[in-house]
Amino acid sequence: MSRSNAPRLFKSSGQRARHRVAPSLPQGPNRVENGADGGSVVAPSTPLLKTGAVRCSTGRRCGCGLTFASLLLAACGGSTERVGSTSAQGGGEGGGASAATGGETLDSGTGGATSATDGESIEFVIPLSPRDEGALSFLLVEDETTGEATPDGEPVVRLAVGEGYPDTMLFELSSLLLLSDLTPLAATEFTIEAATPDGVGVEAIVAGNDVLELSVHEPGTYSVELDLAAAFEAGSATQDFRVEVSVLAIQVAGAEWSTCTGPLYLVSGSPMGSSRLYPLEKNGNPFAPRNTAFDRGADIIVSARAGTRIEAPAGLDSLVVTGPSQTIQVRSNYGEVAAFELVQAEQVDSISPSFQSDQGGARGGGTSLRSGGEHAVDLTAAPYISVFPGARIGGEIVCGGPDEALFELRSTTPEVCSIQRDGCAVRGCLTGRYVPAIANIIAAGTCNLELEAPTLDHGNGLSASFSVEIKAL
Repeated sequence: MSRSNAPRLFKSSGQRARHRVAPSLPQGPNRVENGADGGSVVAPSTPLLKTGAVRCSTGRRCGCGLTFASLLLAACGGSTERVGSTSAQGGGEGGGASAATGGETLDSGTGGATSATDGESIEFVIPLSPRDEGALSFLLVEDETTGEATPDGEPVVRLAVGEGYPDTMLFELSSLLLLSDLTPLAATEFTIEAATPDGVGVEAIVAGNDVLELSVHEPGTYSVELDLAAAFEAGSATQDFRVEVSVLAIQVAGAEWSTCTGPLYLVSGSPMGSSRLYPLEKNGNPFAPRNTAFDRGADIIVSARAGTRIEAPAGLDSLVVTGPSQTIQVRSNYGEVAAFELVQAEQVDSISPSFQSDQGGARGGGTSLRSGGEHAVDLTAAPYISVFPGARIGGEIVCGGPDEALFELRSTTPEVCSIQRDGCAVRGCLTGRYVPAIANIIAAGTCNLELEAPTLDHGNGLSASFSVEIKAL
C-alpha cells in the first residue's frame, strides 16, 4: 500500500503525575498472611510485604486505558476529598478477603479469611497493587482546511519510581481514531514502527506490531517519539504519523488518604466505600501512576483493638471493620495518614436523604429532586427514583454505612410511584450506596415517599418524608 505523509503530532505541555514506592514496614516476631492455596502462613521475622512487578491476570488491557479524554482527568476514577497525608524522603499484589481478629499483622492476599487471636492490637495490611501492562489510545483531529491532524488532549504517561513499583511496562496500542469532518474513523490496522526515547533515564522498545515496552531508570521528565502507520479503511493507503508522548517518572515522597469530607465515621460491619490512598510527589501533590492499580497506589496499614475483625476483599473501598466502637488508625510506611471512628449502626441519630431520578438502566447523570418541587419525565422511558439515605451522627455525614437494608422505602401514592423492593440491583442505581428499593414512576401526579429506619437512633427509629409533583413530557 502507498503511504502519504501526515503531520507531526507535537508533545503537549505538562500534566501532573502519579507514582508509588513500596514501604519498608516494621518487622515483628510473627506475621500472618494468606497462602497461595488460601490457607494461613506464619513466618518468622521478615519484611512484611513482598515487592516487585506482578502481571495483570486479565491481560494487557487490565490497566486504565490512556485515552486523551481521560488524560484531562486527575485519575482513572472520580475525585475525592483529601483528608490526611504523610511524607518522607525517598523511598505484592493483594485482592482476596483477609481478616484480622487478634494481635498479629495480616496481609490481604489472594485466599480466604485468616485470623489471629493473641495480643492487644492488630494490624491489617492492604498492599500496593502493581501493574506492568496497560493500553495506549490516540485520538487525532484533522483540520478541515489544511488536512493536518493534531492530537486531542495531552499524551502523557505517568509512572511511579521506587521499590515495589514496576520499572518496565508493556503498553498495547489498543485504538487509533481520526476525527475527520466531525466523523470518527477507527484505524482498521495500525503498527508501531519505531520508538525513540530522548534521554538516558528511559528506554523504549517496539515489542510487537502494536506493543511498546517502556522502562524508566530514574525520576525525570522524558519523551518518547513513536512512528505509527495506520489505515482507516479496508484497502486504503497507509498513513504515517509521528507522535511524541511525555513520560513523567516520579519519585514517591509520601501518601495521602482521600475519602468523604468531615469527621470520619465508619459503621461496624459496613464497607468504607469511596476511598483511595494516593502516593505524593515531593511537593505534596497526590498522583495516580499507570504502574499501579488506580485505587491502591501505596501500602495501607489499618490498626485496631484485638478482637476486631478487618476485611478488605477488593482494596480500601471494600474495607469492613467489625467490632466495638473505637478509633481506627490508618497509615502507610510514611506514617499515619488518617484516623476514623468505628461506630455502631444504632448511634446514627439523624438522616438527610437525597432523592434522585433516572430512567431505564442508566447509571449516573440522574436528576437531583427537591421535596415540594416538580419533575418532568418521559413515562415511556421507565423512570424511577432512587434514595441515598444520608446517615448522620451529631449532624456529620457517616462515610461508611449503615447497612442500606436497615432502610425501608414506602409510597403512599402507589398509583403514581410504586415501590420495587430490589430495584437498585435490578435496574441499576446511580453510583454510591443507595437504599435497595426504588420508586418506579408510572404516572403523572403527586408522588409521596416515606423513608424509615426503625432500628437506628438507639431503637427510637428515624424517618423522612418526600413529595414531588410528576409531570409527563
